[in-house]
Amino acid sequence: MRRLFVLSACCSLSAFSLAQSFGPTKYLQTSDSPFLALGVTNFNLEDFEDNLFNITGVTKDNGNPYTNSGNGDSVDGDDGVLDGSGLKGHSLFDSSGSAGVTFTFSQAVLGSLPQYAGVVWTDGSGTITFEAWDQNGVSLGTVVGNHADGAFTGQTAEDRFYGWHNSGGISKIKLKNSSGGIELDHVQYAYEAVPEPTTLCVLGLSALALSRRKKI
Repeated sequence: MRRLFVLSACCSLSAFSLAQSFGPTKYLQTSDSPFLALGVTNFNLEDFEDNLFNITGVTKDNGNPYTNSGNGDSVDGDDGVLDGSGLKGHSLFDSSGSAGVTFTFSQAVLGSLPQYAGVVWTDGSGTITFEAWDQNGVSLGTVVGNHADGAFTGQTAEDRFYGWHNSGGISKIKLKNSSGGIELDHVQYAYEAVPEPTTLCVLGLSALALSRRKKI
């Protein structure tokens, strides 16, 4: 009975750990992605450095690839040097920060929805809001940041990563800020590297039941 109780507790706890938000965390280069420290699989990244938005299985509703030596704001490391400036790289820009940019993931194209999805905010004004939706189109919640520095000439100290994890899948994410335009970079998604916690619990209970049957 004690062993059954422990396994049941594992299943109950796992239900509360299926969704998790990330950020806003400082982000200057790809290695700053918190997803990479989790042992994810099939990590995909759009850094716009080819001046295209062509990441597999993802569509967007607003914005276009952008580069401008006067006010562009790419992720710092995209030009090969961490120097506090994003002027030499590429990003995605939209003139309406309040409308924001929504990225939608295609289950038909990808085979299954990603369980990790995120994006880096690099420039804009006011309050920043990030939201994600689960496999059923239900909001997982919002994450709010207030780190805009009011400068628009490529400064990167304000750049922050926003992301979500949901074991059931993520159907879309949205990043916006409350005023002015918005600039973002490093759209990314990935998959879990191990079976979901609920699956592990079910397997554990099945193995225990089989073991008890054999002892009878």
